[in-house]
Amino acid sequence: MATKQQLHDLIESLAENEIASVYRLLAGLLADPLWVASVTAPDDDEPYTPEQQADDAEAQAAIDRAEGIPHAQMLREFGLK
Repeated sequence: MATKQQLHDLIESLAENEIASVYRLLAGLLADPLWVASVTAPDDDEPYTPEQQADDAEAQAAIDRAEGIPHAQMLREFGLK
């Protein structure tokens, strides 16, 4: 995790013409409650079970065999295209 000093150091390293853009970016992020919630949420402490690992390996193998569902088909199924 970064410290305030590290943040200050980054700010000090900015060129004058970059300050306004970085300020707008940071202010925009801090104004977004979803972003704030996502970066302040506790880490997931649930274990990655052998069953989940097997399911993920099976899914990756299907993708490697080109057995996935095409993006265009997914869009149609959800009425987005």
